[in-house]
Amino acid sequence: MPNVRSPQAIAYQRMYHTPAWRQRRARQLAREPWCAYCAREGRQMRASVADHVLPHRGNAELFWTGRLQSLCMACHSANKQQVEKIGYSSNIGVDGWPLDAKHYANTGRMPQQHEVQVHNMKYKY
Repeated sequence: MPNVRSPQAIAYQRMYHTPAWRQRRARQLAREPWCAYCAREGRQMRASVADHVLPHRGNAELFWTGRLQSLCMACHSANKQQVEKIGYSSNIGVDGWPLDAKHYANTGRMPQQHEVQVHNMKYKY
């Protein structure tokens, strides 16, 4: 599979392979060994990822000094990516309501609908 990352993303990915990052990651996981997202949902899962709370997007200052949180790989790969993309998590609680206070069902704001036309057929999503 070809690498689809931008040259900038490839450059900042190198920061993750430095001894300074490995030390910072180890300190974060020692300080907060449990996944922050799982804890909010009442689960206890060992964290393996030191995640930047605010995405650094290559900004070296945010990368090295930005606040971190501990996440398990599943939450980092799915929930965190969703939050970064659409602004909220769609995880549902045992009562059937979204857990994230930013979810549109908890704010009273409906998401924007998009319409696409393909061969004289209109689709809404």
